[in-house]
Amino acid sequence: MEVTGVMLRSSKLLVVCLLAPLLLAAPQSEERAAQVKERMAELQARLKLTPDQTDKLRPIVRNEMEELKAVRDKFASDTSRRGKRRMVREMQGVRKKYEPQISALLTPEQQSEWKKVREERQQQMKQKRGL
Repeated sequence: MEVTGVMLRSSKLLVVCLLAPLLLAAPQSEERAAQVKERMAELQARLKLTPDQTDKLRPIVRNEMEELKAVRDKFASDTSRRGKRRMVREMQGVRKKYEPQISALLTPEQQSEWKKVREERQQQMKQKRGL
């Protein structure tokens, strides 16, 4: 009887351990989806995107945001000045990776506005970091 109780508790613990990451990841992925949706709404308004452009840009923007978050997470525990500089350099690399993909989908007028959007975001990030 005691062995059955231990096995039952162990089984319950195993189920909890297996489900915990899924339950914890759900709010993060919902949050990420909301951020992508918000970013796409901003780009649609600022760049006056066509529905086709929007559909093509959405996965690119989503992937860029996921990679940027991965870089932030990677350096989250490194609060040193050197760590922050390395994080900024890596984030710049991610942005440079996606820049041609995004620009290729935009008209010359949209590219001009896109450049302004990027510059504004860089200024916001500098202010946020206190630089």
